[in-house]
Amino acid sequence: MDHDVRVNAMNSRQKDERLVVTAYHEAGHALADHRLGFKIKWVTIVGNAEAAGRTHSNLGLKLKVLEYGYPSSATVARWHDKIVSILAGGEAQRRYSPHSIRSYMMQGDRESVVDILMRLHPAEAEMRAVFKYLKIRTSNLIGQPRNWGMIRDLARALLKRKTLRLRRFSMMRSSGRRQNGVEKESEPMRHS
Repeated sequence: MDHDVRVNAMNSRQKDERLVVTAYHEAGHALADHRLGFKIKWVTIVGNAEAAGRTHSNLGLKLKVLEYGYPSSATVARWHDKIVSILAGGEAQRRYSPHSIRSYMMQGDRESVVDILMRLHPAEAEMRAVFKYLKIRTSNLIGQPRNWGMIRDLARALLKRKTLRLRRFSMMRSSGRRQNGVEKESEPMRHS
């Protein structure tokens, strides 16, 4: 086998694996957005100069508001939910493929989390404690079998379509049950 052919085959496998990892990452964001009540507009694994994929949700939150004084406890809780959603991409990626995590990856997610946390919790000790708590919440959310099944189903759909828009987007519930040896078809999950 020619060296160039081997290198191209290896590069093709690496690109395929990166696309799968990106699908799981974005599916993690989408699952968390859905579970935490953020309205998802679209999810894509079509990369650009800034990111390998993207999940776009209507947050109903504005960072600028945090500059005008301390927010209510309800607002802080909502921002904590958004941080869980941001962390969920990396947690889903880590759960799918631990070896795929690199220090340069998820830089945008990390920067967003730090920016929000610094505004909500300016004291460093408090910020670190809240961050640990939110990482545990994220891990618990992604680790629930039903949620992981939904992430897997969504990642598969993303690999087929590359982009899912709201009108075509329905989170899929993975039952994990089989009837007569055949896996039951996934049912759409309704947005609440």
